[in-house]
This record gives sequence, structure tokens and C-alpha cells, in this order.
Amino acid sequence: MNYSEEHERLLRSMGRHPDQIDAGAALWANAKKLIRKPLSKWPQFEPVWDCNEANFYFALDGESPEAFASDYPQGVRCCDVDLSELDARLCAGSRRSAGEVWGFADSKVAEAICFWAEGGKMTPPMILLVTVGGEAQLHVKGGNNRLAIVRAKGIARVKVLILRDELTAVKGMLPSLIECTTQMVQDAGAKT
Repeated sequence: MNYSEEHERLLRSMGRHPDQIDAGAALWANAKKLIRKPLSKWPQFEPVWDCNEANFYFALDGESPEAFASDYPQGVRCCDVDLSELDARLCAGSRRSAGEVWGFADSKVAEAICFWAEGGKMTPPMILLVTVGGEAQLHVKGGNNRLAIVRAKGIARVKVLILRDELTAVKGMLPSLIECTTQMVQDAGAKT
């Protein structure tokens, strides 16, 4: 089977190396059956987040570890936040409602659902501080489909990645935001 660049990026974003073709092929076969299906037809799963700092580059689909380190030398922190509070501060291009899980990148959404249903962990979405019309807002740099799935499932809190040098400003915008402690990172899969 020959994977497109999109599927290779997706496999990387899920922490899989593109050489894992057999696992990727099985995942894609299952995912194709899920596209545009309502939540009631999804397999049972709870999102499990990979909060290992060495894997944060996976938050940006297809980004290499070297490029991520070069682009974000200040480092990134894993945080936990109320999803409704985050949604209220997202810029227009990053906003989706719970009903907008399908229609943007259906294959990526379906593969992420299957990946989580198989017990996989995914890197939290990466959130950046931006200024729109003179107002501080937040932008989903990577992980909008992961957030769409969490929204659709009605999960109240979510793990996100925040640049260390933007952390204070983002905390001011999101009072519910807390930095994950070592124990919280270890327990990231227990509750989202």
C-alpha cells in the first residue's frame, strides 16, 4: 500500500512512524467506515493524551523533532483547561462547535477516533497566543481535529500545549488553566 503525504503526516501526528504500514493500513480500513458517522456509531473510547515532552512535536502534524525545537526554543508546557473557556477565547479560524466534527478533515478525524479506540495516546493540541484586531485571542496551531472529537464527546476539560513564554498571558485569559504536574502528566490518560 502506498501512503500519501497526508497519511504519512497523520501517522506521525499519532506517534507512529510511517514504516508501520500494516498498523496504518488496518487503522485506515477501520477509519474509512467511521467517516461522517454520528457519535452513537463511534467505538467506545476516552481520549488519552501523550504529555511526554519528547513527543510534543507530534502536536503539529508532520513536524520533525528538529524543526519543532528550532521553531519553539523557549519550550512548551502541558496544561489542563476547561474546554468551554478555551473555546470562548479561540480566534474565528480555530473555532468549531460540537456538531462540526465532520466536514474539515474527515479522514484525520476518523483515524484519530480509531487510534484512541485502539488504546493509543495523542499529543495534546498546541495553542498559540495571537492578536486579531488589536485583541489577544488564541489559535489552534495543531490539533483542531483532536479538539473537535473531544467537543463531540462532551468532555469538559482538555490537555493543551502552551509555549512557556506565553503561559502567563494565556493564564490571564483562561483562569481555569493549570500547568500539569509530573503526577498529572503520568495520569493524563486516566481523565482528560
